[in-house]
Amino acid sequence: MQFEDIFDAIFSSCDLGYMKEDSTFFTTLLDKLSRVKPQEILYFDDHTTKLAAAKKVGINIEQYTMYEDFQSQMKKYRLA
Repeated sequence: MQFEDIFDAIFSSCDLGYMKEDSTFFTTLLDKLSRVKPQEILYFDDHTTKLAAAKKVGINIEQYTMYEDFQSQMKKYRLA
């Protein structure tokens, strides 16, 4: 699965200069995606602190604990 083929954009904490546990990571991401509303973004992670930071700014979240969960969620959203 090539994420670049599925998602419109991929951001890493080293690119934005903030840890994902910090909601500033997600507000910076929203600034870069100025035409995209938070509720139009779907964020996947397995760490609850990172998910909480994304949810705090209005981003949709999905938690997974195993890769199989992630694959299942991707199918749910018709991304795989």
